Amino acid sequence: MSIKRKTMNDSKSPRPLFQECLLAASIILVIVASRLVIDLPNFKPVMAIALFSGFLFQRQALAAFAIAFGMLAADSLVGFYEWQLAIVVYAALLTPILGGWILRRRNNHGYKFATGVLGLSSLAAINFYVLTTLAVWGFTSWYPTTWVGLGSAFAMGLPFLKWTLLGNTVFSAVLFGGWALTQQINFLPAKQTVKVTKR
Repeated sequence: MSIKRKTMNDSKSPRPLFQECLLAASIILVIVASRLVIDLPNFKPVMAIALFSGFLFQRQALAAFAIAFGMLAADSLVGFYEWQLAIVVYAALLTPILGGWILRRRNNHGYKFATGVLGLSSLAAINFYVLTTLAVWGFTSWYPTTWVGLGSAFAMGLPFLKWTLLGNTVFSAVLFGGWALTQQINFLPAKQTVKVTKR
């Protein structure tokens, strides 16, 4: 007899809105705290949280709101910058939600799933690097708007890409690894009783 394991994402019944609102509030607090506490450049959990939120939330709009509001709240404390650049940064940080949505609809077990998480977290970092570098080059006066200036912008952004890749990998491993661990605990085999019918 084979037993099919069921995960939280296999359930067709929607998670209560109250639970997802609590998750959203937790995400906002974590984003603000990480922006204030972690001092390493671009070593932040925001993109990993966005990827995990797209995977975990059944209401994707609520996940996007939590990420955007968390960033807005943090920026109000640490300081704002050019609005054009901010729009690109926010868009790049929200993009991984789509990756999480894709993960949600694929097999969420085993090696392929772990590879998918690693690949999507790395892709999110590269996407952030390309989009924000183009925005810095196009919307600020930091670099001349020439091909040489664009090359300089990408070259100067490489150290930030390193930290972004590292942060995405570490925080994605923590979030998805913790989720996988809870799934193993929740679905430990229980004692089975055998019903004997009399003939």
